[in-house]
Amino acid sequence: MRNGKNGRIIKMNYFLITLHGFLRIFTEKYNGRILYDFTRKKNIKKLKRKEWNTVLFDGGLEKNYFRLFGIPEKFFPGESFLRALVYDLKIEDDKTLFLIDFLTQDDGKIVETEVPLSVKEKQLLLYSIPQIPSFSFFTTEKDSFLLSEKKFPFFQIAFPLNLKGKLFKDFLPEKFPEIKNLVLSSIEVLENHTVNKVRKDLGENIANLIWVWGMGGKKTIPVLKEIYQINPYYLPISGFNGLPKFLGFQIEENIRKTEEESLWWIEIFSSEKESPQTLIQNFEYIDEIVGKIAETFENFKILILVDGYFSKNIEIKRMHALYLCIDENFKPRKFKKGSSLFLSFLARNGQGFYRDWK
Repeated sequence: MRNGKNGRIIKMNYFLITLHGFLRIFTEKYNGRILYDFTRKKNIKKLKRKEWNTVLFDGGLEKNYFRLFGIPEKFFPGESFLRALVYDLKIEDDKTLFLIDFLTQDDGKIVETEVPLSVKEKQLLLYSIPQIPSFSFFTTEKDSFLLSEKKFPFFQIAFPLNLKGKLFKDFLPEKFPEIKNLVLSSIEVLENHTVNKVRKDLGENIANLIWVWGMGGKKTIPVLKEIYQINPYYLPISGFNGLPKFLGFQIEENIRKTEEESLWWIEIFSSEKESPQTLIQNFEYIDEIVGKIAETFENFKILILVDGYFSKNIEIKRMHALYLCIDENFKPRKFKKGSSLFLSFLARNGQGFYRDWK
């Protein structure tokens, strides 16, 4: 809440719209013009303050957006834990979870980091690897996991995509032989596996190495409502990630008026294979959402973040931020940190929980 003219209390509604994979709209060109120039954006144009800026990201999707909310990184529960929340999987306090990706290696060098496999293929490959005591595999529609009955101290393992063209042994966690040996043991078993023999015959990349990464475990933090004294709502347009659930966002199916000051997180994912026409259409859908917000709410701010995220195992290196608001007092500027951007957007000064955690 903030004071308006004549001391009147104004209830503000905040909208964070994240467009994953939409950075193409600012980098791809047609007839010498970027795709953004071809989009219809009548609602965006009506808003009083508009400015694009670039914010540098460093890390994966979950970690970058965790940082965005201004929460110290020591409270980050890990990519695997957040992915597990998508499937309502519960991880006990004394256990550790990892993500598993299937890669293609040739003489120790990684030649492919994303091998498209069915759930059945993943299961057949994983269950052929000799089991290590206290470790177990399980797989879902999109993600494969390694669950350890042992509580590991936190350590960072390289993103799979960062291994392409490199010798994977240079990135193995030497201090944790269980993980190292599991990765190494997968090579001999998977190389001549029936699944890979079929893939070879079909001219497809084989999955002859597993990579264990994204270590995670249960952590307890105050929900976002307690941190910023605001009611958070999450509206997934396409795709879904576990971070909103971890931070206590209430999942909604439609934008609606609320009695209290609110923060809405609206999320949409774009595929790298989408045509320029589809990308433009999806962006124009965002413009329709902006129009609905303007019709529904009297006082609001909108922050649109556009990143180049296409894959679960990629690092985001840069992001575009679009400030849209009808608040005359909100002055856009360049930010080096996503958290500074978000705190400025909410007109918060970093007091309270956020500062106490540092």
